[in-house]
Amino acid sequence: MAPSRPALLLLVLAFSLSGALAAAPAMQGNFELRKLEVALTLYPDGTAHAVETMRIFMNNTQSIQLYQDTMQSNDLSTWVSRTGINDLRTHVNSASVAVGNLEVRSQSPDNCNSLIGICFATLVLEYDVRPLSNSSAGIMVMEDYKPRTTRYTFQSDALLLPRSSSGDILLSPSATLRLILPEGADDIRFSQMPNNLLDETGRFRYDPSQGYSGPERQFTWTDQTLSKFSVVFDREAPLQSEILSYFSRLQKGVFETAFSFNGLAVLLVCAVLLISVLWVHQMHLK
Repeated sequence: MAPSRPALLLLVLAFSLSGALAAAPAMQGNFELRKLEVALTLYPDGTAHAVETMRIFMNNTQSIQLYQDTMQSNDLSTWVSRTGINDLRTHVNSASVAVGNLEVRSQSPDNCNSLIGICFATLVLEYDVRPLSNSSAGIMVMEDYKPRTTRYTFQSDALLLPRSSSGDILLSPSATLRLILPEGADDIRFSQMPNNLLDETGRFRYDPSQGYSGPERQFTWTDQTLSKFSVVFDREAPLQSEILSYFSRLQKGVFETAFSFNGLAVLLVCAVLLISVLWVHQMHLK
């Protein structure tokens, strides 16, 4: 007895679905961004060096193979297109700062379970952060507010991290912001206490009215809402640096004056006077 028409349709549909399900994993791997750390090393000249560490989860053998096939790529857009993770990006605002010397480094998969076909892997983005121009502030605003002392104010608007409707930075338990201050940073003030200072001991001393006076110069925030986030610190330059800076400015001023229009006119007048004096002196000798 031949199968009925509805039975044939159901049989064709079943084969079609099974073929589609079998083919789907082979076309696209599945990736998840499980952890993110944005670490910024701040420099006295107002620039910074960023290292972003991203922990990626792969939940099938196809995604593991796709990751391994992409490991030689230093192109960030390639990683985004192959993993489908849009948050694989530099987390600084290109409207506020310039990014240079971007490197993408992938590490081999680890913590794998071959029975169920899962793995973790780490992707690292490393780049320099500079002001957009000589007249813009960049990642920090610098103010020479007293002799030999510069005040630095971190620009939280330069960060591209999840925010609330009111602009507060939202750090989940899997997201960490790390700031590494330059040597000599002093009188450090935070709008929110860093996580590594929450458990104060004899090593950590923080007075919100006077600033942090302990030895730590790396500060981390995670699992917090950073409302109107700010970090401010001072840095006093050595006396020798001030003296060298003074003579450098003096030398630059002399050269700029000498080779300006007015400076060249003065030099020309002096040259004419010198030639005249020498000519008169020569005439007297005759």
